[in-house]
Amino acid sequence: MDLWRANKKKITISIPIDKDALGYAEAMIYAEALKQCEWNMTRVARVLGVEKRTVRRKIDLYGIIPPDGEEIKEGKRIKPWIE
Repeated sequence: MDLWRANKKKITISIPIDKDALGYAEAMIYAEALKQCEWNMTRVARVLGVEKRTVRRKIDLYGIIPPDGEEIKEGKRIKPWIE
């Protein structure tokens, strides 16, 4: 599965098939996106196309924890681009 970061770099994730594949896959996607975006929830939300509160809810739902020395960053609120 390929994801696109906010800075246009592609993220590739390998997802093994499991009994509860959908929940496992979603947890892996969120964990990898958090890792690639340096635990910045605003960037993760932008990359995955979801709201920041959804990212927070999935972190809590799947019990995703940052590695030692990392912390979850809220990021800055970004105004939508209006043409």
